[in-house]
Amino acid sequence: MDYHLLQQQFIDAAGFPVLNVRNGEIISGDTLRQPDFGLSQALVASLPKSLPRAWTLVTPEGVLAGGIELSGADSQLILGPLFAFECTLPMARRLAHRIYLPDLMASSLQRSMNRFSPCDMKKLQNYLRFLNHLLNDETETEFSFLEFHWADAYRSEFVPPEPVMGGGDDLNIEDNVLYFIRSGKEKDLVRFFNEKLFIYDSPDHLTNVRQIRRYLLGANMYLSRVAVQAGVDPEMINPLVDHFGERIETIISREDFNHVFMEFTRQYAHLVARLETDSASPLVRRIHRYVQAHLYEPLSLADVAESLGYSKSYLCAEYKKAAGETVTHYIQRSKIREARNLLETHRISVGQAAEALGFSDSAYFIKVYKKIEGTTPGHRS
Repeated sequence: MDYHLLQQQFIDAAGFPVLNVRNGEIISGDTLRQPDFGLSQALVASLPKSLPRAWTLVTPEGVLAGGIELSGADSQLILGPLFAFECTLPMARRLAHRIYLPDLMASSLQRSMNRFSPCDMKKLQNYLRFLNHLLNDETETEFSFLEFHWADAYRSEFVPPEPVMGGGDDLNIEDNVLYFIRSGKEKDLVRFFNEKLFIYDSPDHLTNVRQIRRYLLGANMYLSRVAVQAGVDPEMINPLVDHFGERIETIISREDFNHVFMEFTRQYAHLVARLETDSASPLVRRIHRYVQAHLYEPLSLADVAESLGYSKSYLCAEYKKAAGETVTHYIQRSKIREARNLLETHRISVGQAAEALGFSDSAYFIKVYKKIEGTTPGHRS
């Protein structure tokens, strides 16, 4: 099994940081985001030398992580570092002190951590169960809870890479692009590209055309997911992802990289900006964000209403008035779209897809799938 490919696809789909670790060393990880200033390395360096087959932990600062042993690969797949809630600046400062980073880098560490959706312990364990079933063919997963202590001797070796072109500011292009897309600040994004665009000269990025294409394909998928989590309807995003995927395959230079990168980031920022005028109700955007962040859980109208602080009847009536469909139908449509992607890109069964997306059983999943798609899901053995 190609663990690296599946790991990258999981990062694209779930938006979680994933690490592949062997003998205390990170052998592969999430290359779609700004490095976390050594936090992942510090976390791995602080783990016990001998790890259970499945485990979870919480650090004193509230960072969550968990992992499973990969049978036959002599390594561990680790999800994390994650937060159950948004990372605040005081939390980021405490983490920075743990790995001996200067205070001035705490805000950058905070932005890096907040790129991911909050993940509580239940969600983390559900993801690990799914991956254990998929990768190790184990239907039951028993977790050990690790007592965690930071390794006193660990110091972050993170050094910000030098830009190879553009201004001399310490602005990070990925941090800024994420902010502009999430905020729908299309004009600011264009101004930033015109004034500050540069490419990092890193051994892991953009050393040849093939790597440029791979980087852009991942960034295209990841940033489209950011726009969806901001409330954009995935049906509007998917054609753009396909269009720019085809464009990326034609890239032959760094100049092409700049042009295509700016094009798709600008499109996603534009769609987020349009939310303010296209939807008469901010409530619709809140519902979309919540559903997209909780796709891999059992999810109902009652869950959404309780989490957002509204009655079911009010939420349903307001959403139907603004969006033209019920909240339940939007939940089902979103889950089935994600299921279709899982079935098409991973060799998993219908039952595994149903379980991963929080359906009560395969029969109900097939019924909903047929209602949304007009056909039953294909089975991949």
